[in-house]
Amino acid sequence: MGDSMSAIAGSERSPAPGYAKVPGASPGEDRIPVSFWLNPENTEWRSEFNKMTSTAIRERRYLSLEDMNTKYAPRADVVKAVTAFAEKYDLEKLPELSSLRLITLAVPIAMAGALFGVNLEIYMSAEKKYRGREGTISLPSQDFPPEIVKGIGGVFGLDNRLQAQSFLRTIPIEGFPAHGGFPPVGYGFPSEPGGPPGQPSTRDPIAIVALGGTGNDFEASCPRAGGTVVFSQPDIQQRRSDFATETCTDLQVVSLCAPWAKVALYTADATEQGWVMALHAILEGDPVPAVVSISWGWPEGANQAGDLWTQAAIRTIEQAFALLALRGTTVCVSSGDSGAIVCYPGSSAYVLSCGGTQAIKESGEGPEQVWFDQLGDSSGGGISSQICLPSWQKDTSIATHGAPANRNIAVANADFRLLPDVAARAVLLPNAGGDAPHPGTSSLQGTSIAAPLWASMFALANAALSSKNLNPAGNINGLLYASNTNLRRALVDILQGNNGKCGRDAPLYSASPGWDACTGWGTPLVSPFIKALLASASPLPPKIFK
Repeated sequence: MGDSMSAIAGSERSPAPGYAKVPGASPGEDRIPVSFWLNPENTEWRSEFNKMTSTAIRERRYLSLEDMNTKYAPRADVVKAVTAFAEKYDLEKLPELSSLRLITLAVPIAMAGALFGVNLEIYMSAEKKYRGREGTISLPSQDFPPEIVKGIGGVFGLDNRLQAQSFLRTIPIEGFPAHGGFPPVGYGFPSEPGGPPGQPSTRDPIAIVALGGTGNDFEASCPRAGGTVVFSQPDIQQRRSDFATETCTDLQVVSLCAPWAKVALYTADATEQGWVMALHAILEGDPVPAVVSISWGWPEGANQAGDLWTQAAIRTIEQAFALLALRGTTVCVSSGDSGAIVCYPGSSAYVLSCGGTQAIKESGEGPEQVWFDQLGDSSGGGISSQICLPSWQKDTSIATHGAPANRNIAVANADFRLLPDVAARAVLLPNAGGDAPHPGTSSLQGTSIAAPLWASMFALANAALSSKNLNPAGNINGLLYASNTNLRRALVDILQGNNGKCGRDAPLYSASPGWDACTGWGTPLVSPFIKALLASASPLPPKIFK
């Protein structure tokens, strides 16, 4: 085979903190699925997104699946190289996990070192384990010359460490404020459960990404839930104990805010490969879902490098989100529950990042403040360390209040993405109703609740747009940050609270007039927000010349 290898840029890995290599332990399965993500030959997807997100909805031309696969197809020589690689080493292609841009092969564990330049080992902590690697993934140069390797965005599946956490907390109610009903009356969600303001289109189902389990894992917990599993990655390795609670909560929020809406579930492993597979399955939909809700994430950085996302994964996921936006999909993602500790993909440049709020009064009525709980968690927000400042956010400025409180540093025009973009109620009381109610004496709290609430609002908006034969809303970040639209007037600015970690010496951000790093531009007023989207999507009246 030869010793020369071509490295995959951004694939570096080190052991996860708290885990130790188990000498002599077998990595397990005979064969594992390994996925190649192929970069588009056309590199204009980023500039096309930047142009589109600031363009009025009426002027947008979203891509069909055929259009996307034509305009943003991978290089033919890269596809040929991966195909020849599979044939040469007798690696079975898994068609149900493959497409034009994602090729998944069944790879014998014993061949991983020779084919990918890594040794697969078992790493264990006190409670968990994963199959992992160290160093960089490299491919045989005789099969993948350096010029061909540039067309491969990432190789996923060799390392199956945990890379997703739910942004949901179970908080006892006794002795603590309840903070009102759901959805908040002041938001103005339709009170009648009969249907949306318009006729749903074929794109109306809300796609929910659920990581760390399968449909069978949550059906017993919420048998009345209306979600349909559209995609389920086989052989889940990193199961999450909170998978069922998180998925049931997502379904409950949708059933309370948009009870007529259908939900399509995309379940996958809680790993980098799982993220790629779930988003790939949504992206390849025909028709593609018009709204996606994601209540999962992982810190961008940590004290030790083993906690980090690989750069290859971030690049790949950013591509998937950008292509979804070009297809007309709105992606709503929880910003995280760890205050100023920024989490991805809530920090992605191509999603609507959703922070959390709570009512100030126990009745739930009146103004809101930044969400926090007695466990020390709070609405995620701040400055990304991984995602560059988007073009549509360059006029945004924030003030950061560090610990101790007398340190106040103004930060204007930062070099990296600021988040969140918006916020919503992050507290769900027991027996609130809906198709998947949770019983008991504890509330569910976290920005996991905010993302499906915003997704439900966009489902309502898209139904209204569809009834008038108008484009779906798609990504609205550029319009939201622009000063010449009415979208920000349809949001309630949050002026109280901060996202500090209670009892911990950590940086924090405070709510303030305008945009802030706790709640973005604020919480929705559903009817005015939909009217603003309709105004952006409707044809302009003809000019009258005198």
